[in-house]
Amino acid sequence: MQWRKSLFNPTAAEGSPIPLRALKKGRRTRKVTDAGGVEEQEDVWSLFTEKEAKSRWWKGVTEFQVDKHYLQCPSGEVSQKKKRGEGEVFPHEISETEWPEWVKQDKEEFDKVVNSGGLKILSVAESKAVKEKLRQEGKLNRILPSRMVRRYKPGDAPGAPRSRKSRFCLRGDRDPDAAFLSRFAPTVTTSNLQVLIQAAMNKGFEGLVGDLKSAFTQSLPLVRERGPIYCKSVDGSMPGLEDEQIAEVKLGVYGLCDAPMHWRKTLVQFITEKLGYKQSSLDPCTYLLHGRDRLHGMIAVEIDDLLMFGDDVHQAKVETLKKRFTFGKLEKLDEKGVNFNGRRLKREGNTVFIDMKAFVEERLEGVELRKERMKMKDEKVTDEEMGLIRRTCGFLNWAGREGRPDAAAAASMFSSLMTQMKVEDVLELNKVVAKIKQTSELALRIQGFEEGRMRWGVISDASWGNAKGGKTQGGHLLITFDKSMLLGEQAPCNVLHWKSGKLQRTVNSTLAAETQSLARGVGDMLWMMVMYAEMVNPEFRIHEWRKQIRGEGYTAFTKYEKKEEIADAVAIIDAKSLYDLLAHETTGGTDKRTALDVQVLREELKELNGRIRWVDHLHMPADALTKKQGHSEMLVKILKTGSYGITEEAATLHSRFEERQKAGYNRR
Repeated sequence: MQWRKSLFNPTAAEGSPIPLRALKKGRRTRKVTDAGGVEEQEDVWSLFTEKEAKSRWWKGVTEFQVDKHYLQCPSGEVSQKKKRGEGEVFPHEISETEWPEWVKQDKEEFDKVVNSGGLKILSVAESKAVKEKLRQEGKLNRILPSRMVRRYKPGDAPGAPRSRKSRFCLRGDRDPDAAFLSRFAPTVTTSNLQVLIQAAMNKGFEGLVGDLKSAFTQSLPLVRERGPIYCKSVDGSMPGLEDEQIAEVKLGVYGLCDAPMHWRKTLVQFITEKLGYKQSSLDPCTYLLHGRDRLHGMIAVEIDDLLMFGDDVHQAKVETLKKRFTFGKLEKLDEKGVNFNGRRLKREGNTVFIDMKAFVEERLEGVELRKERMKMKDEKVTDEEMGLIRRTCGFLNWAGREGRPDAAAAASMFSSLMTQMKVEDVLELNKVVAKIKQTSELALRIQGFEEGRMRWGVISDASWGNAKGGKTQGGHLLITFDKSMLLGEQAPCNVLHWKSGKLQRTVNSTLAAETQSLARGVGDMLWMMVMYAEMVNPEFRIHEWRKQIRGEGYTAFTKYEKKEEIADAVAIIDAKSLYDLLAHETTGGTDKRTALDVQVLREELKELNGRIRWVDHLHMPADALTKKQGHSEMLVKILKTGSYGITEEAATLHSRFEERQKAGYNRR
């Protein structure tokens, strides 16, 4: 038994022998308090009620009643743990007063699927005939169980109330054709999405966010080589049907393992063949509409969510798209803000803001420990605590990957440390979470630049030997900025991409660590520059880029050979030793492996027509990407102000010399 302040909620426990959906809402708790008293309490539990009030410390036993339906399931079925979807609510959690609204939602959802042509309802007689035929052929497994998934859908704005949403699904895990089906359906990457938004802001395009209604049932007819698929009702999942009735599956329905791929094929075929967009060579989820000499529009596809930017030519294509497919939501990207795949996008003028305020405030939580436990810093975490740690690290990973670069290092390093964590590590994890929550309003900003003034940069850093197993944590930021920054001015600057992780190769010095981290960052910068070039230049051809680089360097991305389009790419580091090697003609010291890496970097920067710049440690934005609690002030400042500046190296060194003369040391 474990000391706790709030009542035990099974959703926070790992290793339950019974699925959460099998537990009824009644809960009985017998407490032994820290004062030695004994108390009993009966109440109801739910994931979706307000947080339970805390009391004084107690330990004891909590009992739940189990739904008899699950106890009567075939052997082994009960023990399989059911994973709860985000916001999902199970039948035993729904109160009697709420059930009428859920019944209404269920009926609307099922009727929508049937009316779309996704299901063909068979009469009782037809159902019996099909079942008998399948029984004789030994194919009764072609009748799949169905279920109604109910969830409280997050509101469109931070703090907005959740709404009820039912989703009719088939048990795709019972699909007899699963082993023979193609099911690959890619999703757009965060970094490519940010490059797309950058291109749109530079062009001044209008933006739309669309959510297709029951997208899978809008796909082309479902054809299975092994014969039709049917479905049956389970626990009223197909309202209005008699027990004997089944339905034939005619279109892609949620739950089928090939439904996402089938839907994607339908949508992509229409976008490319009917509307004339070209699929990006670098991102299969990005589609570009080029004219003879300009970019007209872009579409990013995330399953059934679309992010679209473009001019009048593109808008006409969107009208054709609306005639073919039914949208549940199609909103203009403006100052009100709109959700897209877990992100909150808002546009003010020629700037798009991307925030995770609702996620950070409503879902990201630390690991709760009692005071006595906090003092046991050298103790290993318990199994129950490990379940809470996994949840917190999972949420921290999502935030650090999608919109909070200041959380990326902590997410990476705590995840790799998870199996060896002690109480002191949990306390440090809680500090990181608290810091992120204090700045929940922090947002990425992607502002447009005047044509010809945008430049690219990578800001790289590494902390030698500070990660698990003596590994080195490296990190980099990829930025776009106005070229005035190269003249020492404070200039508009966007953070488009970031990465934090252990360096693949074990290194023996800070110089080697910084070199490897910078090499990884330059590679990512090259990818994004090529991605951007493909978007904005109608004459760019991916198969030509290697040949052009051999002859002209990376500046030859277009047939016009306008070097100023990507000239002055800049690499920013705080490692003075690496700066000296790259800025001067030297081979890199006695470590020949590092010397080779330095030479490769020098050549790549030369081909990029770029330069290496050095900043002191206090002005290094990427420090937050190399330590669990690194200095994030400069990174946060860039995100809040949308600007950054580099002081000339000579001026910085002179300032550090004067400081050392006065104080006797340099500040770190």
